[in-house]
Amino acid sequence: MRDDVEALWVTLRDWLAIRGDLPLGHMVMTPAEIAGALASASGDGRVGEFVWNYYYPHFYGQQNGAMSDDEARALVASFSAQSGGGQISPPAGPEGQSEPCDICHRRRGERVEQ
Repeated sequence: MRDDVEALWVTLRDWLAIRGDLPLGHMVMTPAEIAGALASASGDGRVGEFVWNYYYPHFYGQQNGAMSDDEARALVASFSAQSGGGQISPPAGPEGQSEPCDICHRRRGERVEQ
């Protein structure tokens, strides 16, 4: 069950990344810090609801929170719906490849030779 809870959190983070909503430094932030930053920036408290009422109780407390499994899945799906739904994939450029990064000038998924 713990793996399912973590997978749902990862899916939610993926949708937030696609929408461009993840705060700078999110890789070193706790779920609660991410939720707080999102709520401050947009006023949307859904991530906080997920974290406090579902993720933390299930993942750390091994108990049910105030949010059921179905409610948690529906909340995550609401981000999918706002992002256009469908599969998570990089945007394609004119040749069917992702656009190059403005900073490093590599395309998404392109490997760096070392």
